[in-house]
Amino acid sequence: MDLLDYETDSSDSDSNTEPSPTPPPPLGIPSFVAYSENYNMNQRRLGTSFLFLLCDINQAARLSLRKSLAASTKAIEDTVPGFHKLYDLDNTVDQLSQTGSALGACNTNIAKRLHVTLFPLVLGQVHQIKQFESNLTRRMKLWTPPEKLVTKGNVLSAMLGDDGGRGAGGARIKLAMELRFQIMTLKTPNVLFVVSRCRITPESELLLKGLSGLIGEQADNLNLKYDWWNNVGVKGIDECKYHVSFMTYTLKRPGTAVSFKQISDIQSAFKKLPPISNLSIETDSMVVVGTNQRYFKVPLA
Repeated sequence: MDLLDYETDSSDSDSNTEPSPTPPPPLGIPSFVAYSENYNMNQRRLGTSFLFLLCDINQAARLSLRKSLAASTKAIEDTVPGFHKLYDLDNTVDQLSQTGSALGACNTNIAKRLHVTLFPLVLGQVHQIKQFESNLTRRMKLWTPPEKLVTKGNVLSAMLGDDGGRGAGGARIKLAMELRFQIMTLKTPNVLFVVSRCRITPESELLLKGLSGLIGEQADNLNLKYDWWNNVGVKGIDECKYHVSFMTYTLKRPGTAVSFKQISDIQSAFKKLPPISNLSIETDSMVVVGTNQRYFKVPLA
């Protein structure tokens, strides 16, 4: 799944010039889990593993975010009249990230909840993927997050339901987000994402790239396959655009997608909107979605 972001100085001619070593993934795919399942079926039953930070936002930020998303929705329609007749909208803001057991089937599609992708889809023989996930879990027990990012829950937050369901005293990691939305897409504009990037600080970079590097190390130890460009839209960790998708637009009918120029115009409109108020995300676990969409959570703190 290639994610390309658009700046105001991009043009229709240069926004998709990066060569791709393999054909793009099937169109109209709503989530990474669905993509990994389809990819798996076409790879002689290879095992797969997809890893991300499962995120939540507190109630105050959620209310502010809804207002900003409503403004961005209006900006999209004003920029491209009739846009919402062309695309189906999936809003992830109100999908709770912490429901469900620590180990279970992905029947509610956990990857459609708020999350930060850490690594491309990992592929290998089923037994290799199981070994990879086991090795990674053991390695994570030795890993500690940057202390400045770790926060503690409190009784009041738990009583008010403002703690993401973790309960009083639960440690979690807080990441600040950029206060303006960006629009990202696949190689074709059949699927569009309204996102906010993680604000990069020395601590957040250490956390995010550290986790990505740790995952890559374990994958390389077993010679597993992964592709930054075709799954994430960048060449590697150094270029990774860590972000959270808040809205996903999926094209209703083939051949009716907006142009790359129109996507660039939408991005220009986003830059004129008021900044989002104090947007941050919280996480306490990395989710590993394995073969057959089974997943488990690895605590971070």
